[in-house]
Amino acid sequence: MQHKLIDHIDFLMQMALLKCGNTDEARDLCQDTLLSALKYMASDNRIEDIRSYLVIVLNRRFHDRLRQKYNKPVVYQDVPGEMADDSDLEEDLLYKEQAQEIRKQIAYLTDTYRNVIIRYYLKGESVKYISESLNIPQGTVKSRLSGGRTQLKKGFECMESYTKQSYEPINMSVSNSGNSSLKGEPRSLVEGDLIAQNLLYLAYNEPVTPQELAKAIGIPMAYIEPIIKKLVEGELMKQAGTKVYTDFMLLSVKDMEQYIPAQKEFIGEHFERFWDKTQSGIDRIRQMDCYQRFNQNQRNALELYSLFYIYDRGLYEAFSKIYDAKQTFPERPNGGKWIAFGHVTPQNFDMSKHMDLLKHSYSGERWTYMKNYLGAKQIGMHVYDPDGFPIRIYYRGENGIFDDELVKLLHVIHDEINPEETGFDTESLKSIPYLCECKILRNDKGKISLDIPVFTMEEKQEFYEILKDAKSNMIVDVMDILREFFKDKKIGIPKHLTSVPVQKQYAWSYSAMIFILIRTAMSKNLVHDGGYDNEVQCPYPMFFVTDR
Repeated sequence: MQHKLIDHIDFLMQMALLKCGNTDEARDLCQDTLLSALKYMASDNRIEDIRSYLVIVLNRRFHDRLRQKYNKPVVYQDVPGEMADDSDLEEDLLYKEQAQEIRKQIAYLTDTYRNVIIRYYLKGESVKYISESLNIPQGTVKSRLSGGRTQLKKGFECMESYTKQSYEPINMSVSNSGNSSLKGEPRSLVEGDLIAQNLLYLAYNEPVTPQELAKAIGIPMAYIEPIIKKLVEGELMKQAGTKVYTDFMLLSVKDMEQYIPAQKEFIGEHFERFWDKTQSGIDRIRQMDCYQRFNQNQRNALELYSLFYIYDRGLYEAFSKIYDAKQTFPERPNGGKWIAFGHVTPQNFDMSKHMDLLKHSYSGERWTYMKNYLGAKQIGMHVYDPDGFPIRIYYRGENGIFDDELVKLLHVIHDEINPEETGFDTESLKSIPYLCECKILRNDKGKISLDIPVFTMEEKQEFYEILKDAKSNMIVDVMDILREFFKDKKIGIPKHLTSVPVQKQYAWSYSAMIFILIRTAMSKNLVHDGGYDNEVQCPYPMFFVTDR
């Protein structure tokens, strides 16, 4: 059995180094521990769990050394073969419990205090040594030790303050208006990071200290501080003195769905007023020369895009005029210009029970442009994501593709460029079968082509003039009824939160109207009804632009 000690030497040395902070002392401590174990086993004693035994002995030997160094009494844990007497046992258990509580409270100190507390009390470093190591005056070290002790005392006096987020976290997704940053911010700051999501949730209703966040979520400060720093630097959180707060609007499912019934009733009563100028715009689009060369899928995609554009921008501009509200997009890190908003759901949330919300969800317009790419002066695309239809989304799934790469791929296919001769990333070609399923591409007996509208720059300009006219004329027709509808439909936000534009606070009072209008038009055969609510892939509301 003695040879099994060898398997634990590296672990034991690492533990000794953590305690001693000095290689020579750690080596001596490790040797003392191993000698004690060998002596015990030489007497034919059996140890069931060698590692646990070694840890206990090492802790005892370490405290022996501290007692000798500082002439202080120490209480040992119970070690097989080295039993403490019964009178020591109760004190030993008390010591163990207190030590655990001390370590826990130290874990919740900020780095400023935690560092000097650990070095002075746990590693035995002198004030002078700490001062020189951290390059700070000795008076500062003493001040931090005093401040740390004060905070530790407060921690012991407070009752346990874990919140529900420590054992039942929420989920949060972050979206944005405007242009995302180069690294995908703000979405990428929280995507897949449950701790970041819950810190933002806990810091929403009022500013809180990082220590309060750490205790509320039940995670030591050493792990919390880098995440808070990331969120502050990424501008999802804001620093206010010693406190931080979440600097964007959070929405619950209740917030997002509460006004949908009222929107349905409103559009049911006033559909014709919305549709009158929309119809004149659709009729003009159908007369465009380029419309005549499009296949049926391309025409359907163009008309669906047109409806999203007219209603998305029309409702937004109507609201802005009614409330004289301007929404500006701040410059963000990494080249972004965006305003964030978050959607909060509980763990194991069943979205299928909220189908009304799903059926009216969409992502606002995105556009991507590139200049001087493989023979083209400029290429680009515009797109809306019609999430309210149960369809395939082109950037999701194993074979999904993001906008920048999709624009390049569309250009290569449209201009029939051999990707092998251009330096084009041929990995994107793997997305072609999926893009055909999404009705962005089509496969006609092995020939791949675009199944979305393709404009020249001049045709795009003509198309947008028609859309802008239809949108502006519709706004005039519906301003009075929208003004009345918007009353009392504002979603409240915390009083300290001043960065949220009024548009965001009212956005969910009219967000479902777009799909309600589109579905109503389809039900009246005013635009093509492809049965998209019945798992039929709808044409993507998007178009491609090329300028040679």
